[in-house]
Amino acid sequence: MEYRRRVRIRNLSIACALAICLLPLVLSCDLFNGGTYTGLYPIEVGGDYGYIDETGAIKVTPQFSAAEYFSNGLALIRLTNRYGYIDASGAIGITPQYADARSFSEERAAVSWNTRRWGFIDKHGSLVIDTVFAEASSFADGFAIVRDTASGRYSYIDKNGNAKFGKTFATANGFSSGLAQVKDSNLNGYINTSGAVVIELAESAESGPFSDGLAAVRSGSNYGYINTHGEFAIQPQFSQADEFSEGYAAVAIGSWPDTKCGYIDKKGKWVVQPTFDGAGPFSEGLAAVYRGGLLDWQWGYVDTKGVVVIPLQFFWAEEFKGALARVQSEWGKTGYIDNTGEYVWGPSK
Repeated sequence: MEYRRRVRIRNLSIACALAICLLPLVLSCDLFNGGTYTGLYPIEVGGDYGYIDETGAIKVTPQFSAAEYFSNGLALIRLTNRYGYIDASGAIGITPQYADARSFSEERAAVSWNTRRWGFIDKHGSLVIDTVFAEASSFADGFAIVRDTASGRYSYIDKNGNAKFGKTFATANGFSSGLAQVKDSNLNGYINTSGAVVIELAESAESGPFSDGLAAVRSGSNYGYINTHGEFAIQPQFSQADEFSEGYAAVAIGSWPDTKCGYIDKKGKWVVQPTFDGAGPFSEGLAAVYRGGLLDWQWGYVDTKGVVVIPLQFFWAEEFKGALARVQSEWGKTGYIDNTGEYVWGPSK
């Protein structure tokens, strides 16, 4: 199956070992940033992409050259080298016409007829924000990040295209839990949805987005978690730290190549001991983990007690989306499993 990495204005989240940074994204980052789950999953058959349901039955006949998960009721697809959108029946909702495009989020999708200029359409395909930006993120918490073509600086717009906060930044990240990471001269911290700086960090500090009221921040050589007041709720003690998901966060101890990953709760207590070489976020009560090196790793899934409920056997494993998770038995052979580890759509199909 095709995986297309897209420019992400928001930096990759702080990751537990190399594997989390490498978890494949489907067509765009929107796969992990909300949207409306429809129970349909993209598949590839003979080079063409369609969709199955949770039972493995084909619901949209493979016919596209690329396909993404549904978001806001529409799925981004590619046909004859142009991107468009389909509805859950497989009918074309917005005619393929874009040189590049992102999934819908908050009823808006970033599109580009010329890959050097981005704007936004609504779910009817009408252009609601003109294509004048060098880059454009998806909307989150009512805001999108855009990069000015002349200055190269980042700013925030609302869903009508109005510039917000009256300021620009050297780097800017998407809002999460009402806060967004920004950097500029003499500024490294978080702003709120009014544009006010509410948390200031040391100039050299690295930080991640807020999730479950906590954000990973590096102090010295270790990561801990701050609360929305900027205070450390979990003291720095980890060599890597990921976002919280379903109340747990993947963290690592030790230095590469001896890094080991496990999971902590929001009090900083170990709930899954650090015995894995890589770990992904929890979803539907399960998290993808692996042991081994880059060329011989094997992925499986653990529950919140650290029990390996799906044995480590896959070349690659993604987080669960509803009832299914996408896995690879070996490079290029992709399928879907249920929460027992049984294939619903086998890698040989």
